[in-house]
Parts: sequence; C-alpha cells; structure tokens
Amino acid sequence: MIKVQFTHIDRVVEKVRATHIRRGAHIGNVDDGLLTRVREKLKACSFQDITELAFTFQVVEVAACVSIIVLKTNPELMNKACAVIKHRPLTDVLWFGVKKLFESYPTPQLERTLRNLVEEHKFQLAPVPDEIPERIDSWFKAPDLVRGALEDYAQHDERDLIAFMERVNIDTFPGMSHALWDALLSKGTKKLLLRQKTKQIISKMEGAIQTDDLGRWARNYLIALEDLPDWDETILLMTKKRFGIPKVEKNAVEGPFWKKVPLPIKERFYHWCIGLQIEDFFDGTRAQFWKQFYKSHHILDVKSILSGSGFMLRFNYFGVVEFKSTGHAAYVYPSKHFDELWDNSSHKNSAKEFKDMGKTLHHPYLKEGRILHSGDWQMTYGHAIRSLVQRTTR
Repeated sequence: MIKVQFTHIDRVVEKVRATHIRRGAHIGNVDDGLLTRVREKLKACSFQDITELAFTFQVVEVAACVSIIVLKTNPELMNKACAVIKHRPLTDVLWFGVKKLFESYPTPQLERTLRNLVEEHKFQLAPVPDEIPERIDSWFKAPDLVRGALEDYAQHDERDLIAFMERVNIDTFPGMSHALWDALLSKGTKKLLLRQKTKQIISKMEGAIQTDDLGRWARNYLIALEDLPDWDETILLMTKKRFGIPKVEKNAVEGPFWKKVPLPIKERFYHWCIGLQIEDFFDGTRAQFWKQFYKSHHILDVKSILSGSGFMLRFNYFGVVEFKSTGHAAYVYPSKHFDELWDNSSHKNSAKEFKDMGKTLHHPYLKEGRILHSGDWQMTYGHAIRSLVQRTTR
C-alpha cells in the first residue's frame, strides 16, 4: 500500500483543485511505461487512501487514469482511476478524456466520470480546443453524449449527418462516428432519416459487421418511414435478401427480425413483395394487366408454382392461375376451389392439374371461367375482374 503523509492537506487540495480553471500543459500520448507505473500505484493503494494518492499524481498520471478506463482491463483499477480523476478535476485532463471518449465510444464509465466533472465541478467548457465540438456542453446535458449530439444535429441545417460531423469535427473519431450513425439508423425519426442521402444509408447497411446492427437499422427504417414512396427499393431488396419475406397470416411463426415489426408495416412490405413477384413472372401486357389490381390492393397474395412455369394470384373471394406461356389461358376459381389448389400446389407437377373448367368461376365476360390472351383481352377481362372484385367486396 502507498501511504502519503500531508501536513497541510487542505491547502494542497485547494491549490490542486484551482488548476481546473486554467489551462495546463498539453497532454500528448500516454506511453506504455507511464501506464504500467500508474497501474502499479493504483494496485498498491486501497480505496481508503485513493484521495491522498490522487494529489501526488502529475497531470500526465491523471491522464493515464483516463487511458486505464478506456482500456477496460480491470474493474477495480477502473474504479480507482475514476476516483483519481474526480479528485483531480484538471481542465487538460477533461479535454484529453473527451477525445479519448470520442475515439473509444461507447465507454460508459469514462462518460459518467466526465459528466460528473462538468456537472459537479462546473467546468467552464470554453475556450474549446479546435478538435472538440463547440457545443459539447449541451451534449453533456442529454442522457448520453450521442443523444446530445443527435439532438444538436436535428436543430441545425445540415441536410445529412456526414456534413454535421465534419462541421463539429466528429468525423475524425471512429468510435463516436459509428455511435452517431448507429443511433440515427436504429432510433432516428422519419424526418431525420429523410435528410440522409439514400446511398449513404445503403453504404452503412452494406458495411454492417454485426447482423444485429443491420437488423436494428433495417427495422427502424421500415417502421420510421412507414411505406412507399419513402422506402427506397434498394434498401427493401437488401432487407428481403437478408431477412426474407414476412408472414402476415394470423398466428404465423415469424423470425426474430420480422417478429418485432408491427403488422401494418409487415403487410405493406409484403404487398411490395407481391408487386416484385408479379414483375418477375410476367412480361409486357400481362404484367401491366395484373399490376393495376396489385396497385389497388385487390391482390392479397401470390405464389409461383410448377417450378416457375405457373403463377397463382389470390383475390378476396376468388383466385387466378396463370401460366408462363402467353398462349395458355388463365383459370379463375372461386375461393373454395382456389384454396384447395393453393394448399396442394407443391404436390402438383403439371399444368393440367390446375385446369378444371368444372370448378372454374363463370361470369358473362369469362369464357368458361378462363381468361384467353387474345384479341382485345385486356379490356374484356379487365371488366370481368373488376366486376368480380366489386361483387365480392360488397
């Protein structure tokens, strides 16, 4: 144990505490040798004697305590290092600590210690060193530094976060930069997300190292922006590729990503996926024909069948079976028979098994319950489908 004797401790404390109101020597890098010496002193000192030890430390030794907290090596040493910093509220150590916090963010214990210096010791955070954001004092008033920075960004005119980070000199600190982007993408509002360039959001999502990061970002993107046209299709494609298509039927077993997405958002994403599948299966006039009913939300679900050579479109009280070759007719079934075909589609191996005119839905504009792709078929059968939609949704 290190035991330090002071005969005039009160005057020593008063003299050392006074150093927080003036600028001391600039603190450079803390080398390994200094770190080792400070660690040994902290190890040898009990918590009871940490105050006396603190007042024997030079400025660079107090700064070394900041580095010990950042390295997160030993909880007991970290607690002692925090105590030293609190007892020696030096201005240069504060700025050194802020820079280290930005670099290593998040380091909660260091952030709490610095906040304590700002709040309890009433540090005057001016003049601010060039490499530190000028409004750092307002950031410390928020529950955490990142939230303070994001609130600061929200109140200013920069269109995107990158411009803000460049202005306040945060872009040079990887830890703080990542934390700000993480906060924006995982918790940002619609207004803040729409201020970003889409290519920047895509770049961050593509560069996500952790699957959990991408999941939080993609989920918040969908929830905050709510629906097309605010959703960007490139981001939707990335989400679909990584997390699949959501299940919207009642009591469906869902994966962890979609489980946390509200049903209305899942339904809108699912609807977008339906449009994607229609575009993938059909070309030209048939794609245009079915997309008009997709856009009006009359198509509730679709399914590819027969190894991609057939396609099923579910409406409210009826459904349609189409085939890849435009020479084939489409078959329209009432929901009772269509649902049977839907449920058993994976067990059927030929187009013939989906063609049963004895069960098709008959209508004045339909030829034996079929759509024939010839002549002015789009107008004739468009009337038929619209008539069926109106009749079955009353």
